[in-house]
Amino acid sequence: MDPSILRNEDRLIIEQVAEKSGYRLVVSNDDAKFKAVLQDVVIAAGELPGNLIAGAGSLKWFQQFGSGGDWIIPFDGIRDSALTITTISDNHYHSLAEHVFAFILAIVRQLHLSVRAQTEHRWHKPEKESLVDLSEMDLLLLGVGSIGKRVAHLANAFGMRTVGLRRERKQADAALERCVSREELFDVLPDADIVVDCLPLTPETCHMIDGAAFQAMKNTAIFVNIGRGGTVDQEALIEALQKGEIAAAGLDVFETEPLPQGSPLWDMENVLITGHYAGLSISLFQRSIDVFIDNLSRFLSGEPLRNAVDKRRCY
Repeated sequence: MDPSILRNEDRLIIEQVAEKSGYRLVVSNDDAKFKAVLQDVVIAAGELPGNLIAGAGSLKWFQQFGSGGDWIIPFDGIRDSALTITTISDNHYHSLAEHVFAFILAIVRQLHLSVRAQTEHRWHKPEKESLVDLSEMDLLLLGVGSIGKRVAHLANAFGMRTVGLRRERKQADAALERCVSREELFDVLPDADIVVDCLPLTPETCHMIDGAAFQAMKNTAIFVNIGRGGTVDQEALIEALQKGEIAAAGLDVFETEPLPQGSPLWDMENVLITGHYAGLSISLFQRSIDVFIDNLSRFLSGEPLRNAVDKRRCY
């Protein structure tokens, strides 16, 4: 991590906790410096390439400052090791859920079209029949972890009806009208006015939303993805938008990032694109440090860690 953004008081807390158990703190964003101590590192936190983590022979626990575990997929040595990996997923969902509703509100209220019209000094006033209140819409959440639950609570505040899809059919949160399993995806897609992808990328969810899924949606449906780009067949999404199989999309993540300049998505009037920053906020780093400090105390005292990743499932 960048030493310049670590508060002195937090550094002091980490040093004191670590030194009591015989550890020395090294803070750097220089890969060369990390490589120099690589074989002695027992605890690591921040953002590190998977190949460095895989080569750290003494590493017992890695606290990543993000919520995804899909980076583990290519590293069999990591997946099969005793290494514990934790995320900040229980402290990372506010900005992501707000970004979802930024997409939804912009598209439903046609702000994306008004902004384009504004750049052309053109008056844009849609027909009232094209504007639907959120309270009249059904929202389908693909993935009901901490992010999905927060989205469901915000949806409730707008009076929306919410259905959640998860690996197993069980009620995930009181904000959901009902919860269904992945096997029931095509039973619920046709009823959704808005589909929000919060899925982690795993071997099971790769291209889970494909051409058949888009064809099953309403042609008035809005698709939002703040999960992982690889959960969607991007070519099928482009085709669905071009054919009018769905009405619009708000996309923060893509199969290839940055999104290639030649992608048709850039020029589609019914698509809103953001550069994979839905989870970012001014307080993100500090929240990450807070989770790490809590988990460090837990690790050193032998207590269960928050947000441990199931390395076989990659989340």
